[in-house]
Amino acid sequence: MIPRPTRYLERLARQLGEQVAPRLPTPYEQAGMLREPLHVHAVRVEFERAAHRRVQENTAIRSLLARAARLEILAIGLRNQCAQAAATRDDDLRVSALQASNDSLRHMLIQLHEALENDTRDPEAQTLLDDLWRELARSTERRRLPSDRF
Repeated sequence: MIPRPTRYLERLARQLGEQVAPRLPTPYEQAGMLREPLHVHAVRVEFERAAHRRVQENTAIRSLLARAARLEILAIGLRNQCAQAAATRDDDLRVSALQASNDSLRHMLIQLHEALENDTRDPEAQTLLDDLWRELARSTERRRLPSDRF
């Protein structure tokens, strides 16, 4: 048997709401338990999209870093670091490995962001900075849960 985490989490949420919560002794405890299916649902959603979201973000950040590696106004050391980070790949699709890659790429992106914010006289640098901000906004949207309760 292959475990299906999303199916298990759906069942768990239903059991918490339909079987566990009504059996608790006080309305306060019941209300608290009725929130748990929402949390389980959020975990299910994040489990389902975790790898995809990280691959999307890593790809987008690498693209920005590759563009930065060609910017003459940046210090050569930063350009080399951007080029090295842009050349990395996500060969290991475990969420922990993708997250480690995402953390590393974001660290590089922060350094790039700082350099661009300090010198935006170059139109190409300004365009890259604007695109960086757009990607950060898209990244925030990717993390949004399909519920307004979180």
